[in-house]
Amino acid sequence: MSDEIFRTAQGPRLSSLLDPVAMVRNLWARRDLTAQFARRDLAGKYRASYFGMLWTVFSPLLLLIVYTFIFSVVLRMKFGQTTSGGHGDFAIKMFIGLLIFNVFSEVVNRAATLVVSHPNYVKKVVFPLEILVPAVLLSSLVTMAVGLGVWLVGCLILIGPPTATGLLLPVVLLPICLLTLGLGWLLAALGAFIRDISQIVGVITQVLFLCTPIFYPLDILDRAPAFIRTMIVLNPLTQVVVNARTVLLDGAMPNWTWWGGSMVGGIVVALFGHAFFMKSRRAFGDVL
Repeated sequence: MSDEIFRTAQGPRLSSLLDPVAMVRNLWARRDLTAQFARRDLAGKYRASYFGMLWTVFSPLLLLIVYTFIFSVVLRMKFGQTTSGGHGDFAIKMFIGLLIFNVFSEVVNRAATLVVSHPNYVKKVVFPLEILVPAVLLSSLVTMAVGLGVWLVGCLILIGPPTATGLLLPVVLLPICLLTLGLGWLLAALGAFIRDISQIVGVITQVLFLCTPIFYPLDILDRAPAFIRTMIVLNPLTQVVVNARTVLLDGAMPNWTWWGGSMVGGIVVALFGHAFFMKSRRAFGDVL
């Protein structure tokens, strides 16, 4: 079976697929189909529920209340050295990190089963399977946008309006979107052949949640062992969360050095993930 799959998977060389212009052109040409699948994905999440799309508001709001109570009230954690902001300040800062992490987590967790869950598109229809991951990412970003609306209302009530530098948030999010796309394509391809990938990814994302400064400030790491500090600082989600808080609440520019490094890493991962997916897709029909 493995020899048959290898022969079937022969196609364009991997190096020829590592063309950023060709990748962007391919995705742009299919933007309407991607948007259509993103809308279908959003509708499918809440089709059988009583409140429907209102859950895009209720879900982040309920999570915000629960996490704020646990970490701010029970565990008495706070951002910074002052308590002037109280629980509201903690909730606003934590919610930003939670929204960003949820986009990454949803895409990578679902990616491992995307190809397996759409066998008809693999076997019976000439379909651009590479749009499945961008569609899920777009759907997750729409959910995040709704969550940001909830966050903005809470911000206005609890601590005042966000700063003008908050307009840079899409720029801050760009590296993690590229990284998420690349990992999504890679996991979608691997998940077609190795069904245990989804279980492994679920565990890793839980570890990443704890290693991302969502409910604790980065300066708390001054008291942590060196290897833990290194692991958290090098976590690609860390700088995105920190930069998002910086532009939204501190009125300052993001750390452009870290942003530039994250962009380079995101582009590399996106290119490799896309190339790996396109190279592997010829064999999907043999394993489904």
